[in-house]
Amino acid sequence: WPGPDPGGEAATKAIRVAANQYATVPIRFVKTLPPERFLRLLSQAAALVGNSSAGIREASFLGTPVVNIGERQYGRERAGNVLDVGHDKGAIVEYIQEQLRHGPYEASTLYGDGGAAARIASHL
Repeated sequence: WPGPDPGGEAATKAIRVAANQYATVPIRFVKTLPPERFLRLLSQAAALVGNSSAGIREASFLGTPVVNIGERQYGRERAGNVLDVGHDKGAIVEYIQEQLRHGPYEASTLYGDGGAAARIASHL
């Protein structure tokens, strides 16, 4: 579900409209998930499509393919699992298909190796 960013209300409305319009399509809309469940789903996803920082950071470590739409994450370093695309519907579909063909990427340690908590605890 969209966060409190500018435009979030319009995105929420668009999701509600789509959910009603495509009620027979097997898509489930979830407002919030506990972090552990979200990361489990992200690790098993064929791809993440949107403009979430999770696509830039967490998905890189998990090797999840990402189609990052728009400029919201502009300027952030990204691993090889991220394809950036504008708002053109055809280009978005093309990039999603490319990521689905590619499948999972190798894990990246660009944003850490998953061991920060243990290292911090050992210093404390």
